[in-house]
Amino acid sequence: MNQDLIDQLAIAVVPKTIGSGKPLSRDTHRLKLTNAKTFKSGLALLYYEPVRLGGISS
Repeated sequence: MNQDLIDQLAIAVVPKTIGSGKPLSRDTHRLKLTNAKTFKSGLALLYYEPVRLGGISS
């Protein structure tokens, strides 16, 4: 993401209890949630786009 090569990031979140959780990345990036879909199973599909400098995203 530091090289501005990602247009969209999709993350599937599965509801499981495994302790305190772990971060996806140690780097901090500004992401904007653009869409979310939930399923009866509890699965959540989250779509993010990076926030570009100046607020412009592709």
